[in-house]
Amino acid sequence: MLDITTTATIRPDMFRQTLKSFTDRMFTNQRECRLILNVDPIGDNADPEEMHDVAKSFFDYVLYNKSATPNFAQACQFCWSETDSEFVFHLEDDWTLSRKINIKDMLFLMKNNKNMMSLRLPKLTLNNINKEDSKNKFISHHKLSLNPTIFRGSFIRNVANNMNITDNPEKQLRKVFKLPKDEIAGIYCGIGNGEYIKHHGREWQKVSKYKKRKGSNFINWERR
Repeated sequence: MLDITTTATIRPDMFRQTLKSFTDRMFTNQRECRLILNVDPIGDNADPEEMHDVAKSFFDYVLYNKSATPNFAQACQFCWSETDSEFVFHLEDDWTLSRKINIKDMLFLMKNNKNMMSLRLPKLTLNNINKEDSKNKFISHHKLSLNPTIFRGSFIRNVANNMNITDNPEKQLRKVFKLPKDEIAGIYCGIGNGEYIKHHGREWQKVSKYKKRKGSNFINWERR
């Protein structure tokens, strides 16, 4: 069983788009997955239970939590602390997968590279992958990220146990839980050059009544 953790706001149409994309092109056997979903009470003018309904329409096993107050760090902490699988796929609610990727290929790389704490999908279009990276199917990196990412379960549960809920979780990953030199955060390049994923959060921001707080330490949205 693979745990998939999703931190979300109330955006059922976007969430449906995300899950359809990833179940069509990556999580093709949903019975082998469990979705752990946290929904913050902010977003579109819709019932938060619609998010739960969307999740259940794609996955048989869903653990659902609706936060009392919006807090991105607390949402991550809840999701990660509820996992128990060897590897954890973190997927926020506003991404789509552009091409088919075999999740077993990514898991194989994690299992065979014990020093790899995470393996993420590249946010930017890949061009001119070098021969060594192409052979390895990943680019060695040290910067942790919350792009769609596989984490080693023991690593991300340790983060959940020791993180705070007042600072942006990605910032904490890069500063508080910064990897030592002998550990890596890989970037998957196993299907060659091209686009792997698309982020749709900025599109939503342009038409919504919410915006991110000023500064880099984002944990909550504010009204415009």
